[in-house]
Amino acid sequence: MSRELQNKYQDVNAIAGVYDVHKFDVLMRHYIMRSLCPHLVPGRALELGCFMWELMELLAEVFDALTVVDAAESFIEQTKKRVGDRVHFVNVFFETFDVDGQFES
Repeated sequence: MSRELQNKYQDVNAIAGVYDVHKFDVLMRHYIMRSLCPHLVPGRALELGCFMWELMELLAEVFDALTVVDAAESFIEQTKKRVGDRVHFVNVFFETFDVDGQFES
């Protein structure tokens, strides 16, 4: 990893620890899922960014295989506690993620 990406990686992980979670955001995620569900294609899904677990838990119920890409280790650690082995996590920046195969959603 380049020095610039390493610095960026450290910044992302530092910020991750101070993110706010508001009740409105949680309610909005449920609304978003209800709105999107009729349009989601079953199969493999890719989520860019997990911010803890709220949306991830909802997505894991819908898809057979869910891959999550996030540079913040702390977000991934918290999310893993909630969703367990149902989700495959990749701890990299979106820009450096190497796509393996095709995702339906």
